Amino acid sequence: MTTTFDQLPDSARLWIYQGSRKLTSSETNHVSVDSKEFIGCWQTHGQPLKADASVVKNQFLVIAVDDSFSLASGCSIDASVNLVKKLSAELEVDFLDRKNIAFLIQDEVKIYPFNEIGDLVKRGEILPETLVFNNLVQNLGEWRSSWLIPSSESWLKRYFN
Repeated sequence: MTTTFDQLPDSARLWIYQGSRKLTSSETNHVSVDSKEFIGCWQTHGQPLKADASVVKNQFLVIAVDDSFSLASGCSIDASVNLVKKLSAELEVDFLDRKNIAFLIQDEVKIYPFNEIGDLVKRGEILPETLVFNNLVQNLGEWRSSWLIPSSESWLKRYFN
């Protein structure tokens, strides 16, 4: 059952899939259409899920589900992951690689491998105030309030001590 992010509660469960590269306009449209079609039919044990999906900044596929309406089960979650895998294969973009960190630098999403972060900090390319996408948020409320935060307020703070 498709709804909108605006109509979902802060407690809605959230998954963020970060693309390994920026999507083109046509790729963004493809992901949007396919994910909306999926959400419209998404079920758990024969019951519809109240959910939404959106492509954000041509880089992230964000899926949210209101567990107070119907609880997403293992099989329904697996179905959403299968959608993401299908999109990854079709577009040759990896939405499941968790080894890359996304930053917002001069209004542009920049992706860096995790193992290069220390060197980027040493060179002054990543500063305490550099905004990082906190893809560890668990629900829509956290996404709304703390998805994009200064690096010094994230798990990256260890690099600035």
